[in-house]
Amino acid sequence: MAYNPYNGSYPYPPPVGYVPPPMGYAPPPIAPVPVVAPIPVPIATPYMAPPVYGPPPVVVIEEPYHHHHWNPFHHHHHHC
Repeated sequence: MAYNPYNGSYPYPPPVGYVPPPMGYAPPPIAPVPVVAPIPVPIATPYMAPPVYGPPPVVVIEEPYHHHHWNPFHHHHHHC
């Protein structure tokens, strides 16, 4: 391997990423990636957290003492 003024590994053609001008191709793709992901995550969490409509369904259970309380005429007449 002859003398290499570029890097010390390639004899004549310099690497694609090792470009003298400030047009570096590596920096651009790294910045936009991490900025887009962390934003939508924390926003969706707070809205779905408050489940206030959970307890109400418990009231649907009919009282064990007088289960048939759908007709006012039957009020408390147990079949006996």
